[in-house]
Amino acid sequence: PIPAPSPTSAPSPEPRILSTTLGWKFSKSGAMFDVINKSTTHSIKVTSLEVHVDTTLTEVPLEVWTRPGSYEGYETNAGGWVMTNNGSPYFLPRGSGAGSLTPVVAVEEDFDALEIPPGGSAGLYVTLTESKGMLVGQGGRSFEDDRVRIEAGTSNAYRFGAANAGRVWNGAVRYVIVPP
Repeated sequence: PIPAPSPTSAPSPEPRILSTTLGWKFSKSGAMFDVINKSTTHSIKVTSLEVHVDTTLTEVPLEVWTRPGSYEGYETNAGGWVMTNNGSPYFLPRGSGAGSLTPVVAVEEDFDALEIPPGGSAGLYVTLTESKGMLVGQGGRSFEDDRVRIEAGTSNAYRFGAANAGRVWNGAVRYVIVPP
């Protein structure tokens, strides 16, 4: 008898990365920014982040908060924000220091993925818990590729403290396009 063909799995989505700048002017606890899905047909899934921090220490606690839509209007208000990682901080494996990006997690599967629907957006708040050290730039620049745009936002004191507008989060968003 002729063996039946074995089922094939769907190809895994190709990982992508969109980086902002490493041009920094301020060291703050955190930053808020929007991630916008430019596609009108496919969702994207944010699979991890990389941050620009001034430390080279290990086990540095960092919180990632998300909200549907935009961070705007919620810079100092925790209403509508959800802390990822089951409400616990991530611990940076080792800070890469100024001039290099640091992965939030060593393995992307350890990051709480965030799905953004076609044409949708999400506000992100990425903050160190113990000190300043998140490096951010100045200005209203946005960064984009053919699928995703990262909008400039604010720098923030820890846990929804004082916010400074016109800041550029220094980092990278790792994502995949979700198959239909």
